[in-house]
Amino acid sequence: MEPITVSLESFEMLRREYRAVLADVVRAAGVDAVAESTGLDREQVAALHPSTDGSTPSLTIDSAAAILAVESSLSEAEIGERIREDLQVEMARVPIDLEELVAAHALGDRATLRAQLAGEQPLSLRSYARIRAILWDSARS
Repeated sequence: MEPITVSLESFEMLRREYRAVLADVVRAAGVDAVAESTGLDREQVAALHPSTDGSTPSLTIDSAAAILAVESSLSEAEIGERIREDLQVEMARVPIDLEELVAAHALGDRATLRAQLAGEQPLSLRSYARIRAILWDSARS
């Protein structure tokens, strides 16, 4: 079996896409409204505003879900659950060894990843993008 790899191009594309979606919510609702609604640090939210330098603050799936919930009829919990479920479905479609995945990409260990996918532990948006890019690249090869 070939080693599990991720292209920087795929990872960066997904990271930019996620940031753009969150930035759209911040632009539409306003930094202060998003910070108040989500309980996130104002500076974290402000860093997502489209007028900033494009760096993405350190966020988790749950904090991203909270931001998305500002403009959604779904709750933060429902959005977070859908994100994790979609990732699990995608992982089931692409045959990947979890042990190799976590070892090759500094994702902790198998138990930690399973807990993150179940929503029992936080999953960073960066790790989420990395896993999605790996799955995407694996499906294309």
